[in-house]
Amino acid sequence: MEELSPSEYAAALDWCAPVFVDPRAALTWLAESAPSAEGLLVLETVDLAALDDSGRVSALVLWELYRSWVDAQLQRALFAVGGPAPAPG
Repeated sequence: MEELSPSEYAAALDWCAPVFVDPRAALTWLAESAPSAEGLLVLETVDLAALDDSGRVSALVLWELYRSWVDAQLQRALFAVGGPAPAPG
């Protein structure tokens, strides 16, 4: 697979998730939004080094929220594979 340049990467993210220049703005958007695949893309792009201590704590809290959300998606998939058989019908 060919690697994307930074501008190509940003363009790819732009069609599916908002791109924030300010990491605090990204954290605010994430905190006000329900967890989603789009939000996970945004969270992954947050530059933790650009945040102050409070911002890094906020990012950590959001990572925990998203980890829980991903775990919930996994449980849904596991149930779909190994859950009860559908009723005949």
